[in-house]
Amino acid sequence: MAEGTSHRAIVGAVRRACALELLNQSGGSVARVAEHLGFSEKRAFYRAFKRWTGFAPSHFRHQAREARAVEALTSSPVPE
Repeated sequence: MAEGTSHRAIVGAVRRACALELLNQSGGSVARVAEHLGFSEKRAFYRAFKRWTGFAPSHFRHQAREARAVEALTSSPVPE
């Protein structure tokens, strides 16, 4: 991060990166992800995630799962 970046901005960036990773990789609930990242309640996490990405956490997770499924299908060898 650049010099002069606020503590709040750094914490937000780390939370965002962790949220994306956890929602993309884990099977835990959105509430569990929110708790893990230190949000006081699921709704606060939802608002922050929507601000960061433009998507609801559950929508992001669904899109990530679809993308992984498509990737798996297109990267598997075609039987002869």
